[in-house]
Amino acid sequence: MLCMTLPVRNEEDILQLCLQFHLERGVDHIIAIDNLSEDGSREILEAFAKTGQLTLLESDSENYDQPGWVKRMTEEASKLGADWVFHNDADEFWYSETPLKEILQSIPKETIAVSVERWNYVPVDELPWYKTHIYRDNESLNTFGKRILPKIGVKPLPQITTRAGNHKAFIDNKQVLAPLIPEIEIFHFPIRGYTQFERKVEIGGRAYGSNPGLWQKTPIIELYRHFQSGTLRSYYEQQLISSHENQERLKKGLIEQDLRFYNAISPFLKNCLS
Repeated sequence: MLCMTLPVRNEEDILQLCLQFHLERGVDHIIAIDNLSEDGSREILEAFAKTGQLTLLESDSENYDQPGWVKRMTEEASKLGADWVFHNDADEFWYSETPLKEILQSIPKETIAVSVERWNYVPVDELPWYKTHIYRDNESLNTFGKRILPKIGVKPLPQITTRAGNHKAFIDNKQVLAPLIPEIEIFHFPIRGYTQFERKVEIGGRAYGSNPGLWQKTPIIELYRHFQSGTLRSYYEQQLISSHENQERLKKGLIEQDLRFYNAISPFLKNCLS
């Protein structure tokens, strides 16, 4: 059994598509935790919960307690008898040519964690995002100019823990070996129009920054500084495919068109977003 965990806060524009995409690609059950959503996210989660495909938990924490949320969701997955769990965000789509579960089932039994590379998709300042965001960034750097970290999937053992971001797994504070699985890729869509981006940075940055137990030198905190100083709009415009820098990177092949995501969602797109 393959479970996906998903913390959610105000992800209405992408949430239904994320849920349907992963169920279509072999996820057996989704365990989501709603953290004070104020848009239509809660209603979307409740609708999927009624089908039996999703377990809905709640959190009223204002300080971005992601490690605690992941622990709760992993425990729920273990109760359901999950063989593998992957920790996701609503803007990430785990893609493979064959069903995800088949790939994970072929992994040696002694392996208890795996890593999967992520790829940013370059934003286009035109909606709907799922039709226009078709350019993959082959460098996929974060706000510090470093390659974005992979995400992990784990066997839901009681002794396994993760830290903020779900990039590494640990047992007794020792990092667990998590081999890279090249058959799976994560398509990442963090910027989907300025309104969504600004809201995400404001809420996420404030919540993350209020938790002193979290490492503060992170991309979301750096973006929150842009928000506080009034430079977030400028940062956003620099990320667009139309910016001079990205047009040059496109010519050099550092950005390229990739239609795999759009082709994968096309069969159910109308019903999912109607």
